[in-house]
Amino acid sequence: MAVRTIIPGPPGTGKTYTLINKYLVNEINGLHTNPKKIVYVTFSNAAAEEANKRIKYPLLYISTLHHLGTRECKIDTTTQLLKDRKWKQFTSQSKICRGMKFETKKDIYGNTIHQNPHMRIISYARSKKIDLIEAALQLDLHHSVDLWLTEQINEDLKSYKEQTGMIEFSDMITQFVEEDKRLALDAVFLDEAQDLSPLQWDMFFHIEKQCERSYVAGDDDQTIYGFQGADPNYFMSQEGERDDQEISRRVPRAIHKEAIKILDQLTSRIDKKWIPRDAEGTVYP
Repeated sequence: MAVRTIIPGPPGTGKTYTLINKYLVNEINGLHTNPKKIVYVTFSNAAAEEANKRIKYPLLYISTLHHLGTRECKIDTTTQLLKDRKWKQFTSQSKICRGMKFETKKDIYGNTIHQNPHMRIISYARSKKIDLIEAALQLDLHHSVDLWLTEQINEDLKSYKEQTGMIEFSDMITQFVEEDKRLALDAVFLDEAQDLSPLQWDMFFHIEKQCERSYVAGDDDQTIYGFQGADPNYFMSQEGERDDQEISRRVPRAIHKEAIKILDQLTSRIDKKWIPRDAEGTVYP
């Protein structure tokens, strides 16, 4: 089992900086770890791109978990991924889906979001590892969506993928674990841990078991992808040596004061010390 270091911290306290400039530098220059035996994974494409700019070492991977799974499972997203026009091939073969639209869109971080409410339920259920009814309840879609139809779409989709070899984004994660992929690693770094879903945590734990050391950074207060299955309780429950980041380089005193009023109302969170930067700032009504 890897020796785990947890790096929690409020906004602007330098969690990513600490991951890279303290722990990654020490792995390579202090512990003399081969960079090709290190992976650095994040939740979002934006964070992966930023890490690629900052990290000057040739690591095995600096990417999202989805990208790592895609590469290791040798998935050709051009031909195999269900997206855009390829959804029409599915709807043409599923009688109950004919006439339905399955468009997706990208948010500002590059993450895919289903527009079809049935697919939102199905995708959420997979991410949270729960059944469709519970997923609809959590998304508050149980009154507006025909759940019998959702179940039928889900079954048709499973059958279609089995027959054609097509995949969805969640399959990039599940295949990695099911195929028991091994990467010959010494260390794994995880950023944005608060936004991982239970399904993604399965993949991270699978990678972590192969390592001697792991480093996990995040802030449960900054979870923004709950609607896609993110579960900050997983991050909150991780055990390991803590290296709290406390001093914000970004948040001034006036903003910090207002944020604390909101945080004090939360009943379930990691208790963290947060010191604002030395500037007053302004709060506009």
